[in-house]
Amino acid sequence: MNKKLYSIALLVTCLVFTGCSSEPKSNNETSVSTTNSTDTSDDLFTIETSQATIEAKFSNFDTTTEYSDETTITLNGSDVTIDGNGAVLSDKDIIISNEGHYCLSGTLNDGRIVVDASSEENVHLIFNNVTITSSNSAAVYIKSCNKTVITLANNSINQLSDGVSYEYDDVASEEPNACIFSADDLTINGNGSLIVEGNFHNGISSKDDLKIISGSINVKAVNNGLRGKDSVAIKSGTLKISCGKDGIKANNDTDIYKGYIYVESGNIDITAEANGLQAINAIKVIDGDISIESTKDSINCDGIVEIPEGVLY
Repeated sequence: MNKKLYSIALLVTCLVFTGCSSEPKSNNETSVSTTNSTDTSDDLFTIETSQATIEAKFSNFDTTTEYSDETTITLNGSDVTIDGNGAVLSDKDIIISNEGHYCLSGTLNDGRIVVDASSEENVHLIFNNVTITSSNSAAVYIKSCNKTVITLANNSINQLSDGVSYEYDDVASEEPNACIFSADDLTINGNGSLIVEGNFHNGISSKDDLKIISGSINVKAVNNGLRGKDSVAIKSGTLKISCGKDGIKANNDTDIYKGYIYVESGNIDITAEANGLQAINAIKVIDGDISIESTKDSINCDGIVEIPEGVLY
């Protein structure tokens, strides 16, 4: 199917997160465990495409910022102190291999956070004034996991940056290839801020679903700003994206139930050298303020676009 390029006029026509101390969990929230016990929620949304009806959700685990029995990881330059289980320091990498809550603070010079858990486990990372730089790879590399949630602690400022060249962990797949890279589902929530500098390729990238629940997120990237291959779903938050290619991208072109962008609310400011929002099967916006300056198209989608009048400018 040829791409349909939507101008603003046609869009109107288409549809006219305090620090790292334990917090008591609510009565109906359990500790992080497998997706079957935590990923239940009534916060559903539906997207109609030309080929299918997509039903998705923001789960309890996506939206939780609470935690208990956490492992604390204190960063001090090249030194790391780990208090708790599930994480070890290996050379420059802090490797998290077990399900649980991990609270990070401080500065890591030329190192990485690597999540390498089983495909049935969920990992919760709490960023409380974290600065991580990596000279030759991703700052955060989620190699294996069912789902990882990054919570931006209240009033925290978190900064991540990668190098201009990479030594790939997976040479054949050229991965990772983003400052925050996830091979599986990734969610960001909380009321802190996150500054991401993707000096090599993408800013924040997931090979599955990427969800933004809340927070103030500023991404600069030489390639795409936010990429969720299967989907990008934004519940709320403030996003500022400046990138050399597409601002927000969902490009799964082999599954009719994937390849979509969904925005429920939020303030989104995109400056892109290619497209602002680019998706294969659908782009659906419920509310919010979206500002796009792009060299190519503000909206580029092969499928259905639904954006209310007055949201995009």
